[in-house]
This record gives sequence, C-alpha cells and structure tokens, in this order.
Amino acid sequence: MLRSKCLVGLILAATLIATLVPFSGMVYAQTKEEAKGFIKTAERAKDKADELMEIMENEGLPIPPATMKRYDEGVGNLTAAEAELEKPEPDLSLAVELAKKAMEAFKEVYEQMHTLLEEKEVTIESEEKEKGEGLLEAMSRALDRIKRIREIVPDNIEEQIEKILHEAEDYLDIEEARELLAEGMVNQTAWRLTQANKLLGLAHSLLKKGGQELKVKRIEGYLNLIEKFYNRLLRLVDRAVEKELPGAGDLKHQLEEHVLPLIFGPEGAKAAFEDGDYEEAIDKLVDARNMLSEIERAIVESRKG
Repeated sequence: MLRSKCLVGLILAATLIATLVPFSGMVYAQTKEEAKGFIKTAERAKDKADELMEIMENEGLPIPPATMKRYDEGVGNLTAAEAELEKPEPDLSLAVELAKKAMEAFKEVYEQMHTLLEEKEVTIESEEKEKGEGLLEAMSRALDRIKRIREIVPDNIEEQIEKILHEAEDYLDIEEARELLAEGMVNQTAWRLTQANKLLGLAHSLLKKGGQELKVKRIEGYLNLIEKFYNRLLRLVDRAVEKELPGAGDLKHQLEEHVLPLIFGPEGAKAAFEDGDYEEAIDKLVDARNMLSEIERAIVESRKG
C-alpha cells in the first residue's frame, strides 16, 4: 500500500480545494437535486478525510484532539444537511450552507492529517486515474452551472456575464483536460478547474448585484405608477366632492387617512424603498393598489347614481 511519497496528498488537496471553490460563489440551490449535489460533494470530502484517518491509525499515529473535534463538527453539519433535505419542505439554502460548513471542516481535517503524515515521512499509494475522473466530473458540473446561469441572466448585465462565462468555458475544455491528465498533469488540470470556478463565483456575484439593481428599478417604476394612480384618483374624488356625489366625502377620507400614509407616510412604501426594505415596500404598494382600485370602482358607481 505504501509507495509514492505523499503524491496523493498533493492530488487530493488540489481536488478538494478546487471542489470547494464553487461554494464561495454559489451557496444556494434552486432545486432539491442541486442541493443533493452539494451534499454529495461534502460526503466525498468526508471519505477522503476518512482514508487518511485510517492510514493514521494503521501507522499508529495519534489524531490530535483538535483535529478530531473539527472532524466531528463536519459530521454534525453533514448530518444536519442530510436531515434538512429529507424534510417535506426543506430549506435548500440552509442545507447547502450546512454542506458548505461540512466541506470546509473535512478539508481542514484532511490538510492537518496530511501534514502529520508528511512529517512522519509516511508514503501513500496514489490512484491518479480516480483523481483525474473526479476533476473531470467537477468540470462537467461547472459546465452545467454555466448553462443554469445563462437561463437566468437579466438583460441589463447579459453582455458582461457572457464574457465571464465564455472565459470560464475555455478553462473547462473537457477534451483538453483529458489530454493533460493522460500526460500526468493532474495539478495543471486542478488549476484550470479552480480558475473556472473563480470566474463562476464572480459571475454569481454580478448576477446577484444585477438582479438587485433590476429589482430596484422595477419597484421604483411601480412606486411611480402608484403615485400617478393616487394623484389621478384624488382629482376625481375632489370633483366628486364638489358635485356632492353620494359617498364622495368618505372616499376622500379613505384616500387621505389610509392610502396616503400607506404610500407617502413615515412608515409607508416610499420610506421603506428609500431605506432599502424592498419586500416591505412591495407589500405596501400592493395594499395601496388594492385600496385605490376599490376607490376607483366606488367613484364609477357614484357617477352612475
């Protein structure tokens, strides 16, 4: 079993580090299957840590308590992630975040034990073919992520995102990676995967920022629309009051005492929007829209009378 001096350490470390990169840029999943993918990655990291723990035990080397504690933390987070995903309505973001924490723990444990084995000059048999296949699988998953990103990119940042994705695809050329692995260039292949994942992390950051900017513009447009709706109805109600139409006074009271604060008050939609509380702003704008629609119908009915 003992042959090439810690070559597997370099290969596995490169693979684990490269695999962890996507988490930094993408810590959410849109489907249960995607969340399962994150958990499986954490499970593979645990398997690699378990392999070194077994070697440590076979060599009669004690595992430091701090390393064992970190390992237990990883197992706890992994177990919690799996349990969350089994719920009827799982919180996918929570499951992915727990898987990420587990992955980070197992990576640290692996690195700590690898350092100890290296210090004791313990050599470990390497299965380069298996590691290469793992890198190719990770590259394939990265290409799948690129497809998903393209499906949700808003128009306002499409050109910028596409440039980044195209560059990432250059690093993820599967055929070129196979040629590198055939020449024994595992570290070079892992480096290419790492560069691609860094670009994907950047794309996700821009996507989140661009999506937020688009959301802000839409809310701002909706706010302006509701303001115009309010002002138009206020003019109609004032005319109805002047003509002494039935119920006109009550409608004016509703506009000034209920709708106006909901839109322009200190705790209204406009204030929430300016404070960056966009969900609250949307809720209040929807309520205001419903009330304005009721008042508009009432004005129409009063004219008929």
